[in-house]
Amino acid sequence: QRFRLEQVDPDEEPTPASFALYPYLIANSGTIMFAKGGSGKSYLAMVMGICIATGNDAWWDIEQQPVLYINLERSPRSIALRDHGARKALHVMGPSGISYLHARGRGLRSIAKSALGFAEQHDHRCTVIMDSVSRTQLGTLNADETANEFIDTMNSLGCTWLGIGHTARGADDHIYGATHFQYGADVEVKMLSERQESLLGINLTITKANDIALPKPSYFAFEFGESGLQKFRTANASEFPELAGSIASAIDRAFDFITEQPESKTNTQALARGLSVSEARANIILQNRRFVKLPREGRLQMYGLRAFD
Repeated sequence: QRFRLEQVDPDEEPTPASFALYPYLIANSGTIMFAKGGSGKSYLAMVMGICIATGNDAWWDIEQQPVLYINLERSPRSIALRDHGARKALHVMGPSGISYLHARGRGLRSIAKSALGFAEQHDHRCTVIMDSVSRTQLGTLNADETANEFIDTMNSLGCTWLGIGHTARGADDHIYGATHFQYGADVEVKMLSERQESLLGINLTITKANDIALPKPSYFAFEFGESGLQKFRTANASEFPELAGSIASAIDRAFDFITEQPESKTNTQALARGLSVSEARANIILQNRRFVKLPREGRLQMYGLRAFD
């Protein structure tokens, strides 16, 4: 009785994808946004949540709806301070509109029913933000079972959801954990940041998206003062040169990695482990003209640094 069989009507025009927040949150779908620690991802998720909850479309096209923010990381006081700063930065005079579920030190299993109750209360037309994937206590993050349970639990809410993830140390091109985090999400967003005194520059790049085209990277900036967050605004690549050069960062890291190896050489598998990337990505990196093929060592194809005149 819970499930039914359906067939697609060939005469009915498919409904195009709609968004809670364009282009990052597809309605009734899941997004994972990942970045290294201290990048401002929780601030950004809260800003997105406030925009959705209050109908503020100054930065993104949004569909106003209720928002639940599941806080597994910080104290209620810390969240209140961040909420205050985010409202100030967004010029929101009243409440943020976000409902907070504080469960610091608890896991996803213990609050899943509460989150589902929120979704059902709003007929599943809502957005749930999970802060963070690393604190869900479902098991080791490198296990496929952990990733699958996280994705299945969030999808079972039947609403739009955003999970905040961390990267591995020394790597910024994927969420830390099993590949099923990436496979299970409908949208995956890589977030990079650059600090300049009181500024925090943000680069958002969608690296995976189901049913939509991949948009160009976007730039934003947080401006901080003595009392915390003061302003949120759009930015451009010229303001933050480190972010603008992020495309070449993987090649630079590979160059440094090989330089540090004995005899300055490596292979695809070793580079993948050293950079915490897939072997397929490591192989692509090694095709760059800065690297050169060396004689094989057994079954391993070796690579070194190309000498330039």
